[in-house]
Amino acid sequence: MFEDQLNRLLEESGSETRARLLFYPKTVNTVWENKDAFLVDLLKHESGLISWVLSKTYSKQIDKERGDILLALDGITPGLLGAFLKTCNPFKQTFCFCHGSSFNNLDIFDNSRQWLDTALLKAFDQVFVASEYHMYKLANHNIQNTTNLNGLPYNPFIPDIETQSLSFRPRGSICIVDRNCEQKRTADVICQLSSYLQFKIVDLHGTTKSWEEYYKRISEFRYMLITTKEETYGYQVQDAQVMGTIPICPHAFAFPEHVLSEFLYVVDQNPIATTENIISLMRGIEESILKISECGEDTSSSTLYNSNIRSIQNRHFFERLLSHMIGGLP
Repeated sequence: MFEDQLNRLLEESGSETRARLLFYPKTVNTVWENKDAFLVDLLKHESGLISWVLSKTYSKQIDKERGDILLALDGITPGLLGAFLKTCNPFKQTFCFCHGSSFNNLDIFDNSRQWLDTALLKAFDQVFVASEYHMYKLANHNIQNTTNLNGLPYNPFIPDIETQSLSFRPRGSICIVDRNCEQKRTADVICQLSSYLQFKIVDLHGTTKSWEEYYKRISEFRYMLITTKEETYGYQVQDAQVMGTIPICPHAFAFPEHVLSEFLYVVDQNPIATTENIISLMRGIEESILKISECGEDTSSSTLYNSNIRSIQNRHFFERLLSHMIGGLP
């Protein structure tokens, strides 16, 4: 879908250039026994991508002379693609989007591949990130060919569903959707918060079978709790906002760039203090919801579930993206 949108805009501009998007494996519900199994999985997929590019090149469906470009939707790989682009690159220019990397403190590879990530990202003509936080992180590793796009396009699989206002959702109801790993969750905080609130924080990760079911489930809760120790600018905050669910996030990483300050909690080294900060934050939000509902006003926190609005905003995102890519072509 994203490739179609990009190429539609290219056609409208009169350009003969065509964009090819390379997707990396969907790993949301994948559990690896160890990081070697994870690496083997990525190597298999990356080899397949290179074979696909070569076959399209030989059949002239990818043509450097025509000005075709590559946009890799995840710039971090085991390294085969970087070597391939350095030796026999069939594209006029190459770009990638970097959500995260081994520069994260809790990366699965324990930071042992930072030199490889640095070399790979430098192999692209330009690296796109979604926040100032991630741009500065790459700059700290001497990766200067970065551009901040200030966010992500909306997921094309978001269904058009009517969401209830917050006052009609169970008071204090909380869901979590991120992967259950050390980087994504702070277990002590989640357990203490659940114990204090005396009701279960519902874990939605891996429990839904379709995008529609996933978004409907999110829309049943007032809050989505995020306790990550590192942030790779994923979709979970946007998923919450689109469904009118309030994301409760650390006041850290890229969150202050795209979440209201009223929904950010201070992280303390002591998990108990962090839990108390979350409780205090939620208590203030609950009071605000009550006051607004007593005045008869709508307590929805978002109107972004409308597909027309999302379509317009996605178009603006891709126009901005193309301006950086095509603008860089001679």
